[in-house]
Amino acid sequence: MAAHTADVLDVLEDFLAEMGVLPPTAYFDDWCQRRDIPVSRGGRRWSVILSKLRERRDAAGRWTPAQVTPSKQCPPLPEQVVTDRATSRRRARRLTEEDCLESLRIYGRELLPPGKHPTQKHYRGCAAGDPRLVAPSSLQNFGKFQDLCRQAGI
Repeated sequence: MAAHTADVLDVLEDFLAEMGVLPPTAYFDDWCQRRDIPVSRGGRRWSVILSKLRERRDAAGRWTPAQVTPSKQCPPLPEQVVTDRATSRRRARRLTEEDCLESLRIYGRELLPPGKHPTQKHYRGCAAGDPRLVAPSSLQNFGKFQDLCRQAGI
C-alpha cells in the first residue's frame, strides 16, 4: 500500500504550532524526516510556499513569523519517530527496472505539473519528500533519466 504524501502547507502549519518558528527548507525537511512525514512541494519554491502559508494564516486571523529563522537559531529537532512504514522503507531490497518505471509513472501522474517536461532536478526534489519514489541514484542503474521517462510514458 502506497503512503499518502501530505500537503506541505498542512505540515508546515503543524511544524509552526510545534516549533514556533518558520524554518529554512533543509531544517523543515529534517523535521519531516524525523517525524516520518512524507511531504511534497510539487515543484514549488520555498518562498512561494511561505507566501501561501502567510495568506492562509492571515485569512484565518492567525499570526505568522515575519522571517525564516536560521537553522542554528531553530529549536532542537525532535527524536526520530519509528513507525512500521519507516522501518519497512529502510529494509534493503533489490530494485527492479519495473520499480523504477512505476516510480516515474507516479511522478508523472501525481507530481509533475501539467504541461511540464520531467527533469532530474524536479524528480530529485519530489523524491526527497515522497517515499513512494525510487531514489534518483537508483534510476541510473537502468539507464538515462529521459530514456526511462519515455519508457514510463511521461
